[in-house]
Amino acid sequence: MNFYSKFIILGVLIIGMAGGMVSTLFSFQKVSQDITAHTNLSAWSLAQLELEYQKFCSELQLYRAGQSSSEKLSLAYDVVWNRMDVFLHGSENEAVRKAFGAEVLVQNVLKSIQAHEALIDLPAKPDSPQLAEWEKQLLLYEPAIRQLMIQNFTGPGVTHGIDNIAVTIKQISWVLSVVSLISLLMSYLLFRESRKHWYLSLHDPLTKLINRAYFQQLLKERCHQARINKYSVNLCLIDITRFHEINNLFGYQSGDELLQQISEKLRKTFSSQTLIARTGGSEFALLLTDDEIYHLLPLTLQQLKTEVKRYDPANRIHLCCGISFFPEQSSSSIELFQFADLALSAAKKNPTHLQYFNSVMLSDFQRRRELATHLNVELTNPDTTSLYLCYQPIHLLDNKDKLGLEVLLRWNHSLFGYIAPPEIIEIAEEHGMGNALGDWIFQRIKSDLSKLPFWQLERLSVAVNLSNSLFNLDLPDRIQQLMAHSPIVYEQLVLELTETIALNDFSVSQQILKSLRQMGIRIALDDFGTGFSSLAYLKDLSVDKLKIDKSFIQQVHLDSRQLSLLKHITELAHDLDLTVVAEGVESSAELEIVTAMGIEEIQGYHYARPLELPSLINYLSRSFKQETSV
Repeated sequence: MNFYSKFIILGVLIIGMAGGMVSTLFSFQKVSQDITAHTNLSAWSLAQLELEYQKFCSELQLYRAGQSSSEKLSLAYDVVWNRMDVFLHGSENEAVRKAFGAEVLVQNVLKSIQAHEALIDLPAKPDSPQLAEWEKQLLLYEPAIRQLMIQNFTGPGVTHGIDNIAVTIKQISWVLSVVSLISLLMSYLLFRESRKHWYLSLHDPLTKLINRAYFQQLLKERCHQARINKYSVNLCLIDITRFHEINNLFGYQSGDELLQQISEKLRKTFSSQTLIARTGGSEFALLLTDDEIYHLLPLTLQQLKTEVKRYDPANRIHLCCGISFFPEQSSSSIELFQFADLALSAAKKNPTHLQYFNSVMLSDFQRRRELATHLNVELTNPDTTSLYLCYQPIHLLDNKDKLGLEVLLRWNHSLFGYIAPPEIIEIAEEHGMGNALGDWIFQRIKSDLSKLPFWQLERLSVAVNLSNSLFNLDLPDRIQQLMAHSPIVYEQLVLELTETIALNDFSVSQQILKSLRQMGIRIALDDFGTGFSSLAYLKDLSVDKLKIDKSFIQQVHLDSRQLSLLKHITELAHDLDLTVVAEGVESSAELEIVTAMGIEEIQGYHYARPLELPSLINYLSRSFKQETSV
């Protein structure tokens, strides 16, 4: 039974209880009305009967005492006769006269009255013995009539309605008791379910540590207390680099086991007062004291690294740690977390894999934040000249009438000078401008290429690097929109992606690449050889080209082992029916070797450096003759 079903059942029970109460109200109202009607009717009829009977008896006594007239006696006689006749024959008195022998009693009294009618019609003298005898007879009936009145109000007839009410109350009490117990049980189950959902909303289900959102809330409170009470707060972020490769190579169960063991080690090592959280896929956060930071943490990290190595004997992944301090370095919990994250990023590039946030990082952070602000402005300005594109030629050895161009991003900042392309992309990705940057690049490509004559355009292919934020299931539709009114067609477009992007979610990557290739777009795997997992997935990746990283090309003629490795990579790619592109070819010796190996496409300074648009136009004019047939 799920959470919502329990709410539905509870709602039905509440509605049932409400319906039961309404039904009870109507039932009580009906019984009350019946009892009231019975009481009013019986009270009125019996009271009138007794009253008129007593009046007649009193009038007879007064007459015999010489204090009343025969006319008054006759009138009282007629009234009591009529009252008894109505009681015996009226339909409204049926229920009353059938109870307690009332009908027989009144008939006997009426017969006595009727039997002495002559004493009324021919008034007997007051001292008549017949009147005296009649009077005694009538007085004998008075107690019986009085008793009839008492029985009507206190006997079983009256209590019958009350008994019905009691039975109804008992039945409803049982029903309400059962419904109340079920409601209490359901409320308890819902309370437990709510507590469970509340717990899951604040904790990581795998490690049972608090999650990122809850940790940041508690971190804010701790920083506030630290500011008031004048003490320090030290934040430590721990992450496993390339953790996804454990999942890919050894399975998600192994990855989960490692995370659970790390969380258990942290929980056992540090005190119960220490805030420990899982803040990301493989990231943990700890709020530590000075003593724990400088003494306990290094030993713990060493033990954790040993544990990580059990899952990666080849030592391809690392446990990294970044630390920041409050209030010495940061002014808020947000900055404290941000600075620890920057220190963690630096630790991933540091041989010791441990980094404390420092002033250099603070300066770099402020610089990148300012660059992010300026980049956002640049991306909204289609006519900007400080942010622009360069194009590096890619020569096809087997087809001199064709030429490839790799699009390269450049930014000449007015304050910070030239910004490296990887940093531009990092800044854009970190600040949520990845899609905007991709849109800007495609719009600028269309603008630049539209300045080329058609006879040059039809000989070109254009390679564009994809960033992480662009590579998702929406990419095919996005490319379709971006290529609208483009001077080149899909078949001239080559999308380059690194193995890190391609293997992040392999099944999704296959789906994206398949859709792109169906559109006619070619796919190139860039920087091949810089990662260890490519060979395991290369056969299943839907790519057309393999771009060998320049680290395998440069000075290849001077290193026999490098030469052998390059040869085998090339042979592997050709066996998989892939076109091979050699990056970073800078000398004739390097060109001679890659050409001899059968590498189809060459990119590097030997032919040309990245060219701005005017230089590209001149380069194409020298490379192609207008009269050349394709």
